[in-house]
Amino acid sequence: MLTRLRPRTLSHYLAALVICAFVGVCAIFFFVKPLADSAICDFYAARPTLAAREASSLIGDLQREVLEKGLSSKDANAISDWVRRNPLLILLIYKNNILIYDSTTLASSILHTHMNEHVPITHQAVRVLQMADGAASVSLSVFPEHAAIDRFEIALLAVCALIFIGAVLIGVRGKVLALTRLEQEVLAIAGGELSLPITRSGTDEIAMLAECVDEMRNALNARVAQEETRQREQRELTVTLAHDLRTPLTALTGYLAVISRSGGLNSESSALLDKCAAKAAQVKTMSNLMFACFTPNALPQEELAETPIESVYGEMAERIASLERVGFICRWGDKPGSGSVAAQRLALMRVLDNVFSNIERYAEPSVPLSVSSQAENGRFRLILRSGARLKPGNLGSGLGHIICENLMSNMGGLFFAREIENGFVYELDWMLH
Repeated sequence: MLTRLRPRTLSHYLAALVICAFVGVCAIFFFVKPLADSAICDFYAARPTLAAREASSLIGDLQREVLEKGLSSKDANAISDWVRRNPLLILLIYKNNILIYDSTTLASSILHTHMNEHVPITHQAVRVLQMADGAASVSLSVFPEHAAIDRFEIALLAVCALIFIGAVLIGVRGKVLALTRLEQEVLAIAGGELSLPITRSGTDEIAMLAECVDEMRNALNARVAQEETRQREQRELTVTLAHDLRTPLTALTGYLAVISRSGGLNSESSALLDKCAAKAAQVKTMSNLMFACFTPNALPQEELAETPIESVYGEMAERIASLERVGFICRWGDKPGSGSVAAQRLALMRVLDNVFSNIERYAEPSVPLSVSSQAENGRFRLILRSGARLKPGNLGSGLGHIICENLMSNMGGLFFAREIENGFVYELDWMLH
């Protein structure tokens, strides 16, 4: 169980991460921008020829515009269009020392009804401009430092945005890596690696989820260990019981043999004595089989023999007939052709006894018992499918299945018993000869 509950801090962490990143980039922007603006202004103030060269270039461009379009000093709209295409400048046009155009107001010369006389202001460059209605004096002031400041501001905003995104991604990456690591560890546990511990770090919801998964892993590991211990104890008990039964059964068989040889019995008693001896021998054989299947080093009690498939069906037919007598319905599928499998007769009988005993005990008689077989890829498979009266997981302790698996393994075959929806399936698989 979890020792304590932790607060929900993941949302707080993400909110604080975004806020801190935003405050950080704002501080960078407002700290760097004034320094950069001052440096750019100082740069252009120390180099006036740069502004003069740019002003001369723009006046030349304006002169070409005037000549190409035949503009006069009264074409204020066309001149204003050129000003809009070249921002960050002040254009003043004088004719006869009278201001006829001012780009700061973008007004037509018609609106200058006062026609006051002014002396041209020399800022960056003053030139004589040849226009359609005669020469005019042009004063052009440019501000290249403002253009440079605008470009630097855009670049600084882009850098700050990248820093913000990078800081947020780096902060989130740690949580994503924790989730990815938790996913891999959960998949490993799902694959059966219950000894793999779950990595836990931090105090947020991801760490709490990791702790919950680790508690589940520990609980599942404990259940698996308990189940293995129970099965081991069950096997040890079965081996001990099978071993202990062999001594009295041997003695009982000997006593029956002595009584049989002593004579003096009538025919009815002698027949009963023979049946008792046969049953005692059968119990002894079953005890030896049980001991052999739970003892890996035990020698096989019977040699493998080529057993025709028809003989396997014959053994099954007797047991199916017993089921039909108690109300079961059996449906046979197509039988394969000729062929044989390597089997031990007593071991095969023990496997079939266990299978049909479980069918009689747990199967639903109203659901037909389906018997089918397959002979392909050099293997012979016998499949029995039936309905179940009990819920899945309640079909016995599984000890009989373990015995059948070991007996089939001794015969070079495979045994499968699995539960399906509303039923269960048994499969016997051999190498086909």
